[in-house]
Amino acid sequence: MELKIYEDIIDSLLDPIYILDSEGNFLFANQAIIDITGYTKNDFMNFNSKQLYTDGIIDKCLYLEVLEEKKSKTVIQYITKKDNLIKKLLVTQSPIFDGKGNVKNIVGHLRDIDKINRLYQDTLTDNEVYVMKHNDIDKVKKASGNIISKSSQMKKLLMEAEKIAAYDTTVLLQGESGTGKEVIANYIHEMSPRKEKEMVSINCASLPETLLEAELFGYVKGSFTGALDTGKEGLIEIAEGGTLFLDEINSLPLATQGKFLRILETKMVKRVGSVRPKYIDFKLIAATNSNLKNLVDENKFRKDLYYRLNVIPINIPPLRERKEDIIPLADYFIEYYCNKYGREKKFSAKVYDKLIEYEWPGNIRELKNFVERIILMSSNSVLEIEDTPFALDEFITSSPVLNAESYEYFNLNEIEGKKLKDAVELFEKFLIGRVYKKEKSSRKTANQLGVNQSTIIRKINKSNK
Repeated sequence: MELKIYEDIIDSLLDPIYILDSEGNFLFANQAIIDITGYTKNDFMNFNSKQLYTDGIIDKCLYLEVLEEKKSKTVIQYITKKDNLIKKLLVTQSPIFDGKGNVKNIVGHLRDIDKINRLYQDTLTDNEVYVMKHNDIDKVKKASGNIISKSSQMKKLLMEAEKIAAYDTTVLLQGESGTGKEVIANYIHEMSPRKEKEMVSINCASLPETLLEAELFGYVKGSFTGALDTGKEGLIEIAEGGTLFLDEINSLPLATQGKFLRILETKMVKRVGSVRPKYIDFKLIAATNSNLKNLVDENKFRKDLYYRLNVIPINIPPLRERKEDIIPLADYFIEYYCNKYGREKKFSAKVYDKLIEYEWPGNIRELKNFVERIILMSSNSVLEIEDTPFALDEFITSSPVLNAESYEYFNLNEIEGKKLKDAVELFEKFLIGRVYKKEKSSRKTANQLGVNQSTIIRKINKSNK
């Protein structure tokens, strides 16, 4: 009876509390930890701390350290909740000893980093940082598959993604390279009724045109030279019951677009060399970093396929338009790479200012690569701009600078007698220079000319050589 009273008291606490035995098995979990993780009491009673680490549900097995060192330990820990969102928590574990000085139990206490971090003091809703879990084909979590969101734009996007996840409608993700389209696709899949099945990801640009249909649709034995004697199941077939994610769908050849449109409408797939179609049940999520409507106008993408894909369009904003996410993203990558490479680093306020100032044309992918580079290359624990072994100001530069030239008019005599390619390059240089001289910004120049900022920077740098 007395024990039940103590359990009721712990159960009423707002902070998550749990108790382990000496083998790492859960003996007790209060209501707060159930609320924050989504797992039930029965789930916890079947959990073992070592197994949770092995399964990737927690990223550190603090229990083993406390058991060995016989003292309280506190770490920052990432915990995968039942809904596949990853939560960043401050975890303290304290040992309880028997009469012989052996650890018989361990008490765990969790605290929400978002609640105690001064960066996020407005409200719990505004301040919570979500880390989306991404699985590759082997279900292995990778840092490049994580996206962190604090901005209102991304929170709204995730709410929309969660709403449409319940329905088997086609989703079209649009956004620049590096914005996390595959991560959002995986999030939609994990929130959908199909989450127990596989999400098959296909980068349409990575498959040679000669092999594309065989890989997508599969083939029967003897259908072409080099075909396996057993035939091969297509990637669309593998997505049976799950989700098919087609990245860079704008790279599909026109002929393949027509065949895929038919599959999308009927869900009937016919392997190359076969006369027997097979029904495949899949949810389609497509992604593109190009403007499909413009490609339709240029006759480079089928209009009927475009309208079939554009049922639920989701536009993922570039990092420069959600600068609130830059610091949480940088902090996440710093911690990840410090853990990976066994280092202790942090950025100074000046470096953070530079990160926010920069427009990140490569988006999250560029930020991730930058953080990894500076963690590996730097020697000091607090990273100042001048302490870095390479010129940070050269790595992070607001815009390229044009050489002094007049861009008032284009001299047709310059292209007389030149080959078409050279003439086009000269006019392109003139056009970019004219717009840039007026806008004074590579981003604005790119927006006006309808191309990526990285393209403008590359071409201006090339013309300056």
